[in-house]
Amino acid sequence: DSIPLNREFFDGQVAISMGLLSVSIFITLAAFCSATISQPQQEWHPPFYRVLSEQKRSIGNDVQILQHLVQRSEFVSSFSYSLGTFGSTTTTAVMEYQRGNGLKETGMLDKPTAASLMKLHACDGFSPVNLTAPGDTGHKYGVYIPVYRNRSRETLGSLVDSKGKVVYTFIVRAHGWDSRSEHPSWPHYSTTDGLNEFTSNGNTMTGLSEFDLQGPEGVDHLYGKWPIHRLIRGIHGNSVVLNNDTRKPVRFGILLHTGEWPNWVPSNPMPNSAGCMHVHPTDLQMINAICVNQLGVEVRPNSFGQLPYTPKPQGLLAIYNVDGC
Repeated sequence: DSIPLNREFFDGQVAISMGLLSVSIFITLAAFCSATISQPQQEWHPPFYRVLSEQKRSIGNDVQILQHLVQRSEFVSSFSYSLGTFGSTTTTAVMEYQRGNGLKETGMLDKPTAASLMKLHACDGFSPVNLTAPGDTGHKYGVYIPVYRNRSRETLGSLVDSKGKVVYTFIVRAHGWDSRSEHPSWPHYSTTDGLNEFTSNGNTMTGLSEFDLQGPEGVDHLYGKWPIHRLIRGIHGNSVVLNNDTRKPVRFGILLHTGEWPNWVPSNPMPNSAGCMHVHPTDLQMINAICVNQLGVEVRPNSFGQLPYTPKPQGLLAIYNVDGC
C-alpha cells in the first residue's frame, strides 16, 4: 500500500530547502564578487623594494636614501645616524614622519611610507637662480642643464665661463633606463618619464656637483672617441645624496658624453643612457675645444670612477627641474 502524502509537510520542506539554497548561492556570489573587485596590492616605489627596519637590521643604499629624504620633512626632528644603517634614531625619525603624514606608525619603511616619501620629498628644489659664478669657488667652467619631468624631452644646456657668461649652448638628453629589471637593447629610445634618479641606471640626478674633463673612456660606440666630463662629487640637492666621494656613492659613473649610435642623425632624438647626459658628437667636440683653448681647462687622465679623486675638479655641473619632478 502507498503511504499517504502530507502536502503541508512536503511544501514546508521544499520551502526550507529553497531558502537554504538561495542563501548558499548569495554567499558564494558575494565571495566571488568580493574577490573579483578587490583592490590590487600596493607596489613598491623605486628605489625601495623591501621593508626596512631596525628589527631587520637593514643596511644598504636604500637605507641611506631613506635617511636623507626623511630629513626633508617638517615633521622630523634633526637626528644623527650611522649612514646606511637602520638604527634607533632612524626608527624614531620614520615614526615622526608617519605620524605627521597620517600613516600607520610602524617605525619601518613599508610600502605606504615609501610611496609618501617619494611623492613629497624626491624633488630637491634646486635652482641655479642664485648660483654664484664658477670662478667664485675656484672653478674654470660650468655646465647648466634644465630637465623636464619627462626626461625624453631633450633640453638646451649651457657651457659658461668662470664668470658665469654663456659661451656655448647644446642639446642634451638626461634620460636613464625605463625599468630596473629589464636591461634595454642598445641603443634604446623611448618617450617615457624614465626611471627615477634615486634608482641605479635611472635618470641623471638633479642638484649641484663638481665636474671634471677627463680623457676618453675607450669604448667609442658607447661613449664616443673624445674626452668626457665626469661628475666627481655632489655639493647640493639630490646629487649630494647620491654621489659624495667621502663614502661609497649610491650612483657613480655619471658622465657628459656622446656615442656612435647606429643610424642616428642629428635631427633625431638621442638614445637613453644609463644615467649619463648624452650630447651630439659635434657639440662635445666644441665644448671640449672651448674648455681647453679658451677657458684654460686641462684634459686630465680618466679616473674611471676610482676614489678618492685627489685633483681639484675644474668645473661645476648644475641640473635642475623646470616643471616639477
